[in-house]
Amino acid sequence: MAKSGMTLFALACAVFSFSVAWAVRPMPGPQEGAGAVTVQVIAIEAPNSIGALKALSVDELRADDPRFGGWSDVRFTPTGVVAISDQGHWLAMEAPPFSSMSVMAEMGAMRDGMGAALGDKRLADAEGLALLPDGRAAVSFEGRHRIDFYDVASGGFMAPAAPGPNLIGAQGLGGNTGLEALALLPDGRLLAGAESGEIWLVDPAATEPVGLHGRLNLPVGWALTAAAAIDDRLYLVWRFFNPITQTVQAEIRRCVLAEFIQAVSNCDSRARLASPFPVDNIEAIDLRRTEQGVELMLMSDNNYAANQRTLIWRMLDADE
Repeated sequence: MAKSGMTLFALACAVFSFSVAWAVRPMPGPQEGAGAVTVQVIAIEAPNSIGALKALSVDELRADDPRFGGWSDVRFTPTGVVAISDQGHWLAMEAPPFSSMSVMAEMGAMRDGMGAALGDKRLADAEGLALLPDGRAAVSFEGRHRIDFYDVASGGFMAPAAPGPNLIGAQGLGGNTGLEALALLPDGRLLAGAESGEIWLVDPAATEPVGLHGRLNLPVGWALTAAAAIDDRLYLVWRFFNPITQTVQAEIRRCVLAEFIQAVSNCDSRARLASPFPVDNIEAIDLRRTEQGVELMLMSDNNYAANQRTLIWRMLDADE
């Protein structure tokens, strides 16, 4: 991207951060302990299809708990889903489609290396989540840009964090434009992506610093917010925010994984989510295979703002 393009993009990111801040309620920091929370599920009407994807369901999630919100990534588990927030909290609950309009969930605080709840926003800003086959979870953070590991198989997210590999160049990312996307690839590596498009391919066992793999050529104003891989496909979520109209759009892109690894590219658009289709600040995606195709689960970060919602979408990509 040309220098002028980079300047415009940085300005757009700054405007986005400023524009949402005025509507943000005081954000709750991580709290000790874990406990149950009741989540209200409100079905949202939506068209049956959007782009090349079939819309299976759209639900709004609410809870009378000040910590609920800010969900930055989500993953299917054998018993449901787990999500992480940019305030250092984790959430475990059943996976959609939900069994009722009120479901029980569990929430708690993520931990630092000493086992204490993460401190201020700069330390607690969890953005990407990947569940490793060895029972660990990898979490990417912005603010203090890093990847940490949690032994969730034995201690859940109450386990103390262990530092992951050092990503060369990550510390030069903006304070609010860091490691948003984190995906486990079929070969066991992690794909880490910054909002501004930088891509790293990371061996979880790496002991040496990991160099930059490539960079997405994102249009001005668009940001990479989430990634997930399944079989030979990689799905990316891009987000665009218009500070004048206070509207957001999201682009779902599907890549041939081998081609993306060989030469980082923008891949094919499967859908652009924009009004009147219900859309919000999508920062999370996961995938699972069904008899009908690949089911996508998307989740939004409401920024703890009065004018935003926690939405969770189910979509089907039947074109294989």
